[in-house]
Amino acid sequence: MNTVVSNHNQATYYPLAVSLYENGHFSSKVESNTAYVSYASFQTLSKTNNLFFKVGFSDFDYKFKLGITDLESSLDSNEIIFYLSLDNQLTFRLVLEGYWTQDKEPQFQHKSSNWNLHQKQETPVSNFLLSTFWAMMNLSENVKINLPDVNYSFTSSYNLPLNEINQILQERQIAYRLLVIENALGISLPFPNGFISGEDIESIAFCYHAIVDREFDWFANPTIIPWESSKESFSWLPEKNEPTPITFKLSPVIKYIFGVGINLGVLAAKLDNAVIENYDEVKENLSKLNGRIVEVKLRSISGVSRMIALQVPSLPPNPWTPEVQKLIDLDSQLDSISLERFFNLAFATLEGLTEEQKKAITKRPELDEEAFNF
Repeated sequence: MNTVVSNHNQATYYPLAVSLYENGHFSSKVESNTAYVSYASFQTLSKTNNLFFKVGFSDFDYKFKLGITDLESSLDSNEIIFYLSLDNQLTFRLVLEGYWTQDKEPQFQHKSSNWNLHQKQETPVSNFLLSTFWAMMNLSENVKINLPDVNYSFTSSYNLPLNEINQILQERQIAYRLLVIENALGISLPFPNGFISGEDIESIAFCYHAIVDREFDWFANPTIIPWESSKESFSWLPEKNEPTPITFKLSPVIKYIFGVGINLGVLAAKLDNAVIENYDEVKENLSKLNGRIVEVKLRSISGVSRMIALQVPSLPPNPWTPEVQKLIDLDSQLDSISLERFFNLAFATLEGLTEEQKKAITKRPELDEEAFNF
């Protein structure tokens, strides 16, 4: 995919979706009839190792397996709390809310549940797993949660606002791109909580496109390149200072992501319509053929350069574990369901309006040249 990305102000920061849930939770009512489970069963679970929950989704052909690391239950409480681990990267706190029946052997009747993020490592893979899990939970119509050891299961649905789901999907994309950079370059990167700067967003995107796409369009700042005053360099100079294609090789590119220096390798930049801003000065100095370095100030008329990876690492064959690859393969399905939700929301806003009102709302605005004078 060829993407043109403009520069962001370095003072701009983008909030991470996951930070919204570290001190909160999302919950739902149990939608299906749930079997009663005895207090004795929960007591047995608390003394048994290697237990797990399975989380399945009506809209995705995938199940998460979450290991139970701890369990809290008491007849004095209307909550049963499970601590669940995902691939030793995340710990969730699943709270089952309900009540204990007053039978000879108390039974728990489950009414609702809520999820908290309890612990998370600050790594790309941890954030990729978390954002994928959160997105699937909230985009799937139904979520089935099963504890096979006591034949206990329930079905729920979770519905975060679409803008928050979109934010989760954006974070998932960032985490995936960091995974690509890590695997291609053989390095480890952090993934801090809270906010990501615009500069880091750009560096992540640039490195990702260089590794995966190999050729991509990028915002072209005016640049200075050194030419030696020689016959060869003088032959490169166009006869007139008119827009002309120019390709030049960059020095090894160093990008910084979360303060970590990334030696990306060597790329070339191709400007389809470049002009030399100091043309007369360059022409005069190059014509001397004295071997001195001449600074050539280049500017792209379109503001876009074509970046070409010359000596940039690629992803190794089969870089992902089978489970991570399955989650990566869900990309198109996650995007499709998310877009369908947005379209349905848009259609709902037009419900009840006349055709004239619909045309007035959806009419494309016509802008004159003055609208683009900033």
